[in-house]
Amino acid sequence: MHGSPYASVEIVSERQLTISKHSMVEGIMAVYLNFLSLLEDSQRDGLTGLANRKAFDRSLKRLLTTASAQDTAQDERRLATGRKNWLAIVDIDHFKPINDSQGHLMGDKVLIELAGILRRSFRVQDRIFRFGGDEFVILIRQTAPQHVATSLERFRKNVEGYLFDASIGTITISAGYAKITPNDTPTTIIGHADNAHYYAKEHGRNRVCSYDQLLAEKKLRTNEIAANLNNQ
Repeated sequence: MHGSPYASVEIVSERQLTISKHSMVEGIMAVYLNFLSLLEDSQRDGLTGLANRKAFDRSLKRLLTTASAQDTAQDERRLATGRKNWLAIVDIDHFKPINDSQGHLMGDKVLIELAGILRRSFRVQDRIFRFGGDEFVILIRQTAPQHVATSLERFRKNVEGYLFDASIGTITISAGYAKITPNDTPTTIIGHADNAHYYAKEHGRNRVCSYDQLLAEKKLRTNEIAANLNNQ
């Protein structure tokens, strides 16, 4: 699809396919490719090419369902490795002034280039989504706590050191993240990451904050968390 491998199909036959059957298979594959194209387009953000909010909702639900089914069987192994799944929310610091002063075309250019930095900063198994506007979400798969922090901090530095345009110069991002546990609902997980992200925005920007660490350091109060969730 679009010049790159997207899916593979294995056909098993006891005999070599005849010309007519070969043509029939090619016809079925053409229909299937069209179906995949429609499915892909419906789950892609038109500007950045990243997966969109619809794809994120499906991916998170699937991840929670899979994690819940495997929770008991893999409990000892997960405890030994410390690997977990994580959700991070990222947005651009002071993005509105860029749109206001430079125009929406320049704002779109920044979003496209930021999407490229996101792709280069995370692993193939991690999934990146454009949530809307200048907000992005990353599902970071099977990673220890220290590694997720390192990955997000590396991304933050990659953005900080990138020259987007001579008229803009450099930009920064703020990020908040939280672990994904099978007992949590999507709303709860997003709320945890969003509270960490909100804290980063309110305390200097250009930083990465962990929900669990903020709780442990008593930097997030219960009433503050509830207020933030009500404002979403």
